[in-house]
Amino acid sequence: MRTHVLTSSAAVPGGRLRYLTQGAGPLLLVVAGGHGDATKGRPLGAHLADEYTVMTYDRRGLSESVTEGPARSLTEHAEDASRLLAQVTDEPAYVFGSSIGGMIALTLASAHPEQVRTVVAHEPPALGLLPETERQRAVAGLLAVEQAFADHGVDAALTTFVEMADIDPTDREPHVRAAPRTPQEVANFELLVRHDLPAIRRHAFDVEALATSGATVVPAVGSTSAHTWPHACGRLLADALGVPSATLPGGHLGYVQRPRETAARVRDVLATHRRQGHPSR
Repeated sequence: MRTHVLTSSAAVPGGRLRYLTQGAGPLLLVVAGGHGDATKGRPLGAHLADEYTVMTYDRRGLSESVTEGPARSLTEHAEDASRLLAQVTDEPAYVFGSSIGGMIALTLASAHPEQVRTVVAHEPPALGLLPETERQRAVAGLLAVEQAFADHGVDAALTTFVEMADIDPTDREPHVRAAPRTPQEVANFELLVRHDLPAIRRHAFDVEALATSGATVVPAVGSTSAHTWPHACGRLLADALGVPSATLPGGHLGYVQRPRETAARVRDVLATHRRQGHPSR
């Protein structure tokens, strides 16, 4: 599915962030996971563009963003997302975030609930929700990725990351092809390992602040990832908020590997909350 994509940029402290928009309708911000830039969410957005104006963007330090330095915390990433929304709309937006993008979306919703309608957070790495033994195992997995990068470089770190999240590269829709690795993707992955994985480990997720913010949050998990700790985080977040979780197709990278099916499910989730109505949002 092809849709017209507009490229723009927005000012943030110390730089500018590239963002892409496609479609028409209420704004839906997609916050990519891992080292994903504005292009990673484009296929998902193409399947939602008939109903939403879908925005994707380069987080601070990725691809065509121009900044003085990488983000120092998930809070800084969330503030960037808040500023981006403020520059393009006066209305609250829908937000879909996966993995670290889910954590950024949750942090945005907690700090700026007036800017969001519904947040769908897919397998956010909220380490603090895990039981201690599982949390230690998850932290060890993140540290193993960082150590593999320090010892052996990008290839080893990528392999370790895929193993940690149990990402099946063959679990994809027939039309989705694995893109060749580019120098930009290598640089983006390096930034993830050097700065964003440590930020995940340091982040003190305040589920109580989120629960009392008034934000509408839908925790989401993958249909094939029930044995992984990111999936457990999604389930535990739903339990902590007292809301049902949504199951999305595929595993931890489902929105990239199964964009058509994921878009259909996200459409259903958002439609449910739109029908229920949230007049204050």
